[in-house]
Amino acid sequence: MEAIITQLDTNSIHLINRTCFGPKLEWLTNDTKSILENRDNAREWLFETIGKYKPISVNKQFAYINGESAEQIRLRKQDPTESLIFDWLAKMVETDNPIREISALFWHHHIPCTKGNDHNQHSRLLLEIYREYGLQDLRTLLIKISANPAMMYWLDGHHSHKNNPNENFPRELMELYTLGEGHYTIQDVKEASRAFTGRRFDHVNYPYAMYIDKNAFDSNYKTILGQTGNWDGNDVIDIILSQYQTARHISRSALIFFLGQIPSENVVNKCANVYFESGYIFETLMKHIFFSTWFYDHKYKNNKVKTPVELLVSLQRKTGMRCIGIKTINYFLRDCGQRLFYPPSIAGWPDGEGWLVGDELVNRILMPTALFKIANRSAERSSFIYKLFSRVEHRYLRQIRYTSDCIFDENNFVITLSKYGIKPSAWMNNNTIISNKLSDIIAHPKHQYS
Repeated sequence: MEAIITQLDTNSIHLINRTCFGPKLEWLTNDTKSILENRDNAREWLFETIGKYKPISVNKQFAYINGESAEQIRLRKQDPTESLIFDWLAKMVETDNPIREISALFWHHHIPCTKGNDHNQHSRLLLEIYREYGLQDLRTLLIKISANPAMMYWLDGHHSHKNNPNENFPRELMELYTLGEGHYTIQDVKEASRAFTGRRFDHVNYPYAMYIDKNAFDSNYKTILGQTGNWDGNDVIDIILSQYQTARHISRSALIFFLGQIPSENVVNKCANVYFESGYIFETLMKHIFFSTWFYDHKYKNNKVKTPVELLVSLQRKTGMRCIGIKTINYFLRDCGQRLFYPPSIAGWPDGEGWLVGDELVNRILMPTALFKIANRSAERSSFIYKLFSRVEHRYLRQIRYTSDCIFDENNFVITLSKYGIKPSAWMNNNTIISNKLSDIIAHPKHQYS
């Protein structure tokens, strides 16, 4: 007989909720159970899972119960970006390497970007940059992003010419991504824009490598943040990274993302020192945050508003429910206000309680419950209905699609938790509610918080 877990360690759960999108239900039945009971075990396990980088493959395991249907294949061709979002969400749900995915999600928040002209490949290339280099040094990450076609098309850098330098990317690079407002001048932006001129892309051969058009590049001297030279774009990044303010700005952004609130300046400075001295290694910054005692202070627990992505992923990981259709995922994220690769502005998505406003708030409360109702109904519905109407315009079939796009074994959920002596309310991180009915728990306002 399995040992009963009488008390989930609140520090472990806090860490797992913030870094792993929540615990997976199956963790209770294998060796990873110990990370739920001991903070030290959880921290060590978290960074042991980083492992070797692997690109995201097209997810077929949960595309439909009987494999990739003709309709699903059609949807992939119809909107490859939706397909990419589906594959990444599936990766977040299933991964036992969560630190890589959560760091990639942070960078997508901090350095947002929409799809490029070739939305099938440009966004996928950008996502893999977030995933592969997000835990490494900032210099490599920024150089890779600055040479990505999706980013250059979005900020109009792909036709920047020495006779007409485009300032969009250098401005956002300084204001949003690195230094922050007030730590550079307009003249710095103008000079940096000259350094990024002449960047062009091979549009024929994947992965669309960047090259410099010498006739379009400004080879004259530039003065940027007080440093003068014949700088190119990579030199600009090096100059920016020499500024301690860059470490402060990014550390502050990371702390807001993982804490759910603006931290004290003392905490920001400590993190910035570690980040700067490490050579901007993001893994080192994350280790410092999660191994610090202040991260586990009561004031940082149960008060981070989940982003819609975190809400949907954690729901699946904690319950074992699976959203198995492209449209289900994308409808949920769109209606809750966070469709990946479609940021509302250059500044990206809101933080904290900025999510709890307008129609999106209503959807955040109602849609999780709707997904479980759909999942329970879908077992009684034949997929024939879905296939029969699959050729009809999809906006008229929203409800029909939902009926066959979720799977959930509620009995397994209840039995697994009871086997280990865990109340559903505790497992869903909502001890404030007396009811143990899953529908009551996820509809409760506290479910919006991590």
